[in-house]
Amino acid sequence: SLLDYYAEILEQRADELLQISKYVVVDAYFSRNPFIQRVVNAGFHVVSRLRKNVSLRYYYSGPQKSKGRPKEYAGFVNLFNLDPAVFSRVEALSSPQTVAWTGVVQLKVAGLKIRIVVIHQLDEKNKIKSVKVYMSTDVDQPAEQIVHAYRCRYQQEFIFRDGKQFSGLEEGQGRDWLKIDFHVNCALTVVNLAKAAHHLAVPDLERGAFSMADITTAYTNERLALRIFSRCGIDPNLPKSQEVLAEVRNYAARAA
Repeated sequence: SLLDYYAEILEQRADELLQISKYVVVDAYFSRNPFIQRVVNAGFHVVSRLRKNVSLRYYYSGPQKSKGRPKEYAGFVNLFNLDPAVFSRVEALSSPQTVAWTGVVQLKVAGLKIRIVVIHQLDEKNKIKSVKVYMSTDVDQPAEQIVHAYRCRYQQEFIFRDGKQFSGLEEGQGRDWLKIDFHVNCALTVVNLAKAAHHLAVPDLERGAFSMADITTAYTNERLALRIFSRCGIDPNLPKSQEVLAEVRNYAARAA
């Protein structure tokens, strides 16, 4: 299956990847077996988001009977009615419109102990209207780090989107795997270089939203303006020309 294939890729490169990070951040599709169990066995921790209908169980911590099999679980988790003895509120992730909770439970489909972060979205009457669930197989990982790591994962979606729209990611015609590998790397590298060239010189707090469309528009406008200057015999290095270039370069720009 695809999940086996993706897990095998991480297993084969585990020694190298674990030197970078022990955390693998994936979307909800991967939060099940065989992927999650194989990746954990390879030494990684998985951070992901769970579907609303996920089956979670409370661990039993009460007294045991003198005979028979020890009781392990204390019922299933209702995401809209959490057990306050297991879940604690996370103030750093809460707001007037949201309430965040964290606790350790079992992910039944994988048989793993996980830490989950449940975020309740509230309506005008402070009643729960929707819920989001994040998880980590590292039960000691703080709730704030789990949510932050998952939200950072979405940046890769912008790279693939910009690669398809502006750097020809889907336009390669090679059939040999080496040619395909080279083409994909070139297309994605162009996007990353564009982002680095236009963002690294700007302080972190002053950086706006990155838009590959804006960069493409800026260079197109600049080239057209320089062509007009050339045909009209205007020196583009004059202060007045530079002011016009700066204004024309950002014409029709938009935020990503």
